Amino acid sequence: MGGKETKIYRADYRFRAIPLNAGAHKVEFVYDPMSLKLGAGVTLLGILGCIELISIRWGKSRGASLQAPEIRGYCERHSKEENCPSK
Repeated sequence: MGGKETKIYRADYRFRAIPLNAGAHKVEFVYDPMSLKLGAGVTLLGILGCIELISIRWGKSRGASLQAPEIRGYCERHSKEENCPSK
């Protein structure tokens, strides 16, 4: 209140209240716990991890290969496995 922290009281079991004198006042309630920020960060990492796992699984189901196309073509043309540079 007015740039100073003031004790907050419970009002009607659910609400919060502060004592004020007559006149115009600017009252600002701030809710900024560290647990909220930590929870948001963990949630974001979890969502990104799920997206990564889904994209990896989706790539495997489509038959995507981790080898470069030129190596795949070389290995397909040569039947002997010792000639394949990826092995």
